[in-house]
Amino acid sequence: ADQAFAQYQSTIKIDTGFFAPYFNMAAILHNKGEYAAAIPLYQKFLIKYPKQLEAYTNLSFAYFQLKDFQNSIAVNRKAISATGNAFYPTVNIAKTYTVMGQTDSALFYFEQAHAMQPNDGGVNLNIEKLKSGNTQPTK
Repeated sequence: ADQAFAQYQSTIKIDTGFFAPYFNMAAILHNKGEYAAAIPLYQKFLIKYPKQLEAYTNLSFAYFQLKDFQNSIAVNRKAISATGNAFYPTVNIAKTYTVMGQTDSALFYFEQAHAMQPNDGGVNLNIEKLKSGNTQPTK
């Protein structure tokens, strides 16, 4: 992974307009648990590729891992408006609110996700758990 990272670094030095390696570099850091270092690389990638849902998902997860819940939620909201794909970002917002202990907000977003995909077992389970007073999100 370190060798691949070095290759990507030299690629972006040679061609400063080539943004694809930023995602790969961020993913390498992400997989090593180096979330704070991955965040600016995901951000740089998203400037060039603003409709890349996976980059938003990873960026929001990096913020989540750093317990920066507000930025995690903000990234998911931006993902919805930028990509038009609302289901996964909505679920991520709901899970974040669950961890924050904001059950009413979590339930609101899980119910929005349920309206989009009524047969999603994970969403339905989370709704049941929250309504029964269990505040641990199901993956």
